[in-house]
Amino acid sequence: TGKGKSIFLLNIAYNLMQENKRILYFSTEMNVHEKWARLLSIMSDIASWKFRRADFNENEWAAIANKTELLYEKNNFFVCDVVSPTIEQVNAIIRQTKPDVVMLDYLGLFTHPKNQNKSLEITEFMKQVKISARENEMSMLVASQLNRGVDNRQNKIPTLADLKESGSIEQESDIVILLYDEHDDKKFDSVKTVLLSIE
Repeated sequence: TGKGKSIFLLNIAYNLMQENKRILYFSTEMNVHEKWARLLSIMSDIASWKFRRADFNENEWAAIANKTELLYEKNNFFVCDVVSPTIEQVNAIIRQTKPDVVMLDYLGLFTHPKNQNKSLEITEFMKQVKISARENEMSMLVASQLNRGVDNRQNKIPTLADLKESGSIEQESDIVILLYDEHDDKKFDSVKTVLLSIE
């Protein structure tokens, strides 16, 4: 469900970039230009809707130009917008870019190993993600949707049982972060409350 998982990942990416970490971001929903616009929105503290309309005042244009120049100077944020990449494609691009952190946004739109059982497909994909992280000595963050049943119940605070499609997400993860909008405010993408479950 849309609880700001992409914005959350981009905020993490921005903070890691300030520590001179190399970030490889797989964007399955947005193209490169849209993802860069989202990142510049965070960096410049300018509302994302203004980027969609290119509706900026003079000071905002100056701020965007400054942050864009900074991104090019650092050259440590790489976006791959290949549609439905396989884990083999992910690993090939990792070898090319040699990142410190890889972000997969989001799990449901990647191509998983073929199996008649969808849950087993996710299980095998998550195992391969963990192997890749260990072999390349880096961190991998995987965004995933929650089951929509969360929105239909009175207590909307998510739990590990709400992870969509497979319990292997929990089993293969070192840390699971569940996002929850405390006020269910649809006007903003900001995350009001973050619940962490550490396994």
